[in-house]
Amino acid sequence: MAHLLRIVMIHGHLSGVVELNVDGHTNICGTNASGKTTLQRLVPVFYGELPNKVVPKTRMKFDAFYLPTRQSYLVYEYRREAGNVCQVVLTRKQEGGVEYRFVGAPYRPEDYLIETEKGPLALEYPQWSSGLRRSGIAVSSKLGATSEFRSVIQNDFTQLHGNSRDGLKLRQIAAQFSLVNPERRIRHIEKLVSAVHAKEGKMDTLKTMLAAIFEEDGVELPVTRIRSAKAREWIAQMRQSMRLEPLQASLTKLGGIDRELAQLETTLWQLKPQLSADHQQAEQRTADLDGELNRHQREFQQRENAYTQQRDELNDRHSEVASDLQHTQRRLNDLQTQFEHYADADMTGLERDINALPQWREQRDQLQKHLQVMQDAVKESQARLDGRLRELSEALARQTQENQELIDALVEEKAQRREQQWQAEQQHNERYQQERQRLEGEYQAQLELGVEQLAELKAQLAMPTQTVEEAQEAELAQARLDQTQQERSAAAATLEALRRELESHKRERDAAEQQLVQCRQQRERAEQHCYALYQQRDPEQGSLRHFLRYHRPGWEQQLGKVIAPELLERRDLAPQLAEDASDDLFGLALDLSAIALPDYAQDEASLLAAIEEADGAKQRAQTECVAAEKALKQYNERVQQADEAQDQARMGYQRAEQEVEYALEARRQQQERHTKRQQARRAEHQAALTRQEQAQAELREEKRQALAELAETHQGQLLELKADAQSQLDSLDAQLRQYKQQLSDANAEHQRQRSELEAAFSQELAEQGVDPAQLQETKKRLEQQSERIRKIAARQEELTDYQRFMRVEWSQHKPQLVAQEAELVQLDQQLKREKARLKNDFHAAREAHQTAVNELKIQRANAHGSVEALKPLLTQLESLDIVAESAPLAEAVGDMEERIERARQALTSRHQQLEQLRRGCLEVESQLIKDASSGFADALQSEREKLPNDSPRLVLPLLRDMLKLLEDQQQQLIQEGRNLSDDLDKFFIVFRDLNRRISAQSRRLSDEVADDLRLEGISKAEVRIQSTIDELGFWEPLKLFAQRYKAWRESGQMLPSDDYLNALADVVDLLRSDQQYSFESLLRLELHLNEGGTDLVIKNDRQLLESSSHGMAYLILCKFLLAFTRLLRGDAQIAIHWPIDEIGTLAYHNVEKLFDACDSNRIHIVGAFPNPESDVLLLFANRYLIERDPNQPNQRLLKRIEPRLSPLAQRIKERQQEVTA
Repeated sequence: MAHLLRIVMIHGHLSGVVELNVDGHTNICGTNASGKTTLQRLVPVFYGELPNKVVPKTRMKFDAFYLPTRQSYLVYEYRREAGNVCQVVLTRKQEGGVEYRFVGAPYRPEDYLIETEKGPLALEYPQWSSGLRRSGIAVSSKLGATSEFRSVIQNDFTQLHGNSRDGLKLRQIAAQFSLVNPERRIRHIEKLVSAVHAKEGKMDTLKTMLAAIFEEDGVELPVTRIRSAKAREWIAQMRQSMRLEPLQASLTKLGGIDRELAQLETTLWQLKPQLSADHQQAEQRTADLDGELNRHQREFQQRENAYTQQRDELNDRHSEVASDLQHTQRRLNDLQTQFEHYADADMTGLERDINALPQWREQRDQLQKHLQVMQDAVKESQARLDGRLRELSEALARQTQENQELIDALVEEKAQRREQQWQAEQQHNERYQQERQRLEGEYQAQLELGVEQLAELKAQLAMPTQTVEEAQEAELAQARLDQTQQERSAAAATLEALRRELESHKRERDAAEQQLVQCRQQRERAEQHCYALYQQRDPEQGSLRHFLRYHRPGWEQQLGKVIAPELLERRDLAPQLAEDASDDLFGLALDLSAIALPDYAQDEASLLAAIEEADGAKQRAQTECVAAEKALKQYNERVQQADEAQDQARMGYQRAEQEVEYALEARRQQQERHTKRQQARRAEHQAALTRQEQAQAELREEKRQALAELAETHQGQLLELKADAQSQLDSLDAQLRQYKQQLSDANAEHQRQRSELEAAFSQELAEQGVDPAQLQETKKRLEQQSERIRKIAARQEELTDYQRFMRVEWSQHKPQLVAQEAELVQLDQQLKREKARLKNDFHAAREAHQTAVNELKIQRANAHGSVEALKPLLTQLESLDIVAESAPLAEAVGDMEERIERARQALTSRHQQLEQLRRGCLEVESQLIKDASSGFADALQSEREKLPNDSPRLVLPLLRDMLKLLEDQQQQLIQEGRNLSDDLDKFFIVFRDLNRRISAQSRRLSDEVADDLRLEGISKAEVRIQSTIDELGFWEPLKLFAQRYKAWRESGQMLPSDDYLNALADVVDLLRSDQQYSFESLLRLELHLNEGGTDLVIKNDRQLLESSSHGMAYLILCKFLLAFTRLLRGDAQIAIHWPIDEIGTLAYHNVEKLFDACDSNRIHIVGAFPNPESDVLLLFANRYLIERDPNQPNQRLLKRIEPRLSPLAQRIKERQQEVTA
């Protein structure tokens, strides 16, 4: 059996020649740090492990430790699977490092050593190699790289690509010296051996071995040349290119805005001269209205001055009249007061008493005489009595006559007074009637004039309020509206026709787009078909198809008819040709002639014909695509032309619609103005009518009040006249009564005196004396009469004043004052009416003036507002750089307000459209430079700097040119994206296949876990290899990308979708171009155990140690190492060496189980533990001990030993020998 036989170290770290026989189980004993493990490390180096990797990093390098001199050799003698014994010799490089040479003969000491006086001495490397050649022993050229040695010893050349000279050389060396036969290989067996020897990290080492399995099966590692920065740049550029169509649509929309701006500027250019003329007219109108206002102000000022003068004159006259009236009324009041004072003083009684003074004096004299008579009665005679009686009679007669004369005079005066009173009343009534008639005449004339005005106002209200000018304006406005509506209808019809034409072209374009998509889909299918055919013609190296094509000609007619097509492209099937080849398959034969050749397994002639036909179909599909693209371009141009025509028609329709709106608005404003004017006129008429009616009512009320005041004044004066007359008559009646009373009193006094005289004379006669009581009474009467006369005489002057007052003031002046008062009252009322009339007339004139002024001010404000409105408009129009694109309008449209409104709306719309165009250009520019390359952005910036200004109307053509440039670059960009996507899709396919194969290998490895190592308490053991591909951050995005890319290829669309770009962006953001993937990083090893009824999952060494004791954990690992060994060794008939350190620490029965399992799997154990007396040594065929050299304590020696038996074991052995004997 092929395996490593022995290891010979000459002048290494141990002095002299050290030979370690490893043919069978071998153990090395020795104290701690004696070098046991150091010798074990030599085993992985034989299988191809890196020498420096087996040496701890804290130690010297391998060559410096094991090969310290140029005479140091490390010899591995081994038997090849072919049966011959060879050796591989490791020597030290001159510059440091290890060199490998293969020797085609067993190890012989004489080939390396020569005897000297000092003992055996090794040859120099050149002497050694030349000596072997002289002896006719095959010696390979030296190999300076461990990878080359590994390729030879393992017969593995998967890392060699092509048929280079070095590769052929290594293959020739492997044919002579590899451990296995040429048809087999033991790739990565060194990893297994290192894993067995490793004290830590065994799980990671096992995972590395699993990676070696996949590599041995031909599984390809994923590699991508995609650079994230470049991919992101392409995504950005593609996003920019994908925005081409919406950007073109945006530019088309912006072009419409630009055309609207041109139309607006044309409108403004046409309005500019009209607005200038309107500005001049408005200024002239303002000046005219200012002159008219000044004229009205001057006229009103003159009117106001005249009114002020008339008012002042009337006020002066009224003041004089009022003053006279007050003076008259004051004098009348004084007269009345004086009269009432005289009445209270009873001046009529005083006058009667004054008039009665003569009589009273005479009565007094009579009383004096009577008294004297009475006193002298006794002394006088009868004659004197008679004489006295005659005197009394004469005096009575005289008084009676005087009184009667006075009575007759008073009666005559009373009659005269009555006549005078009647005449005064008649004159007063006549004056009243005259004044009443005068007032009625004046008021009646005014009322009749008011009635005429009322009739005229009512007639005006009853008549229609629309003027001829307003009717003409309304007819013109309606005619304009009708014309604009007709133009709008025509524009709408044109727009509808162009819309239908555009829809037709769009349908044709959509059909062309669909045709192009179908052509692209057909081209994609043709390309895929061509790719599949070319893949059949030129299969991938290492695939089953490649093997059949070059090693089994004509396989298409046999195996090709029944094999699954996906197996032909796999590279992990390790195909081999059987020596006894036949046409049956697993003992089943079929009539293959009845099965047609499948498309995926055609013979050479059919394949070439199919390729030729597929190329033709591909070329035809390409030609159809080009033709479809040209047709689509033509349809796009037609759609664009139709769209522009529709846009122009739409603008024309919008202008017509705007004209209709302007006409409607003009008519509405005109109707509103006419309605306001008519309402104002009607309201003015109605107000005038109301004022006239109110004036009529006030005039009638004023007439009534004036007549009432006149009647009241007349009645008052008449009553006063009558009262005065009655008082005079009453005074005369009182005087008459007084005179009559005096006459009666005189008669009574005469009778009394006569009686008294007769009585006194009778008494005198009777008694001859006078009665004292009667005498006293007579004296008293005389005194009373004298006192009365004195008092009345004292008031004589007062009576004179009264009589003069009554004669002059009361009888003459008072009637004059009363008449004067009546005249002044009438004059006062007339002046008041004149003042009120003058005031009303002035107020009416002022209201009319104010109305006219307000109307003029409104007109002036409107004109001034027009001027102020036109100034900024003309300033803005002057500041605009407008180029005339059409002839000016022959006549102005609408009125000034409409033109101003048109200009405002046009300027506002222009500003809005310009702002919208600017924002749109900025948005398009931002979208253009978004994700754009630096060169594109620099070119755009350079072109922008060439523009005279930053007007968006200048930027728009620049953006069109940049879009055209972007459109020209689109096809090249798409091809770059397809190349990038193909690489990334291949990267995904490798990952996907690897993911599938990891699952398959997991099943294979689980199947390899056998029960050849039974462990106590372990009822279940299996290995699961979990793929970590699903845990990669980019895996899910990568799968989504593959789906999106496949959908893009099959869709026939020229541009990818946003979902595709998003998926690609997600992938490249997570994917590193310099990231190297290994199988170790793409899989996870899990050991599933059931220990003591508990299911355990072991993923790392820490969990392995925690799952059980150290010894049991190691045995559990060994159980899986056995499976790995079977997988890596495959069918090679070789034995593998396991260097197990500290194996003596395991329980003996477990060690026996391990040895049994290793024996059944052709595994030789190279153990090491310090105890040379352990029973475990009995299980080893070769036993060695490292101990100190007695002669040189600093040196150690390796010697072969036999195990020391324990006393019990010795007695049992002796007893067995006795029994045998």
